[in-house]
Amino acid sequence: MAELTINKALVVQKSIRARISELTTLRSEVSTTDEFYGDSGKNRVKIPNYSVTRVDTKISELEAMLFDIDAAIKDSNAVTKIDIEGFDVKKIFEPLK
Repeated sequence: MAELTINKALVVQKSIRARISELTTLRSEVSTTDEFYGDSGKNRVKIPNYSVTRVDTKISELEAMLFDIDAAIKDSNAVTKIDIEGFDVKKIFEPLK
């Protein structure tokens, strides 16, 4: 467990989201190499470049981290109070006069 400020946690979340996007692209676009053989080149063999299961596992771990960070931020926001000068919620919902 790491203690982070909320600002740092938000930056980490952004980086994790970018990494998940990269891994998802990697999984779907370059997970295999095609090799063609035969006289006509119509016969194709797909050779895996890496273990797709390991990529999926890493994506799942990163998504779990995002969940934990988001939950921690929301827990913090639930108990943190801010004072906004001149702000009255009742005035927002008053009917027009």
